[in-house]
Amino acid sequence: PLHDSELAIGLWIEALEEGISKIKDHEDMPIFLGATGGLREAMNKGKVTKSDIAGFVSKLHHKFGERATFHILSGEEEAYAELVATRFAAAKKYGFKEPVNFISCGGMTS
Repeated sequence: PLHDSELAIGLWIEALEEGISKIKDHEDMPIFLGATGGLREAMNKGKVTKSDIAGFVSKLHHKFGERATFHILSGEEEAYAELVATRFAAAKKYGFKEPVNFISCGGMTS
């Protein structure tokens, strides 16, 4: 089980709240948290349990209500989310008109 899971959960919720507070008109904004390969690996090794996840989700809903959702992404969902985010950033920040493709080589899913 996650060592000091209550502390870890509290720090995650606090960091999320701080980040969201910097977004204009954030009060009604939906919140989607997608966990990736690192969490899948920690669960497979028994370092994080379903009980740890349930505790996190409970505190997430307590703080943000039902506008907050949490999902452990599959490898395929994670790859798709990275591709969509890369294409969005390329278009918005750099003005790319054509779709951008990429290779992800980081984290637990490499």
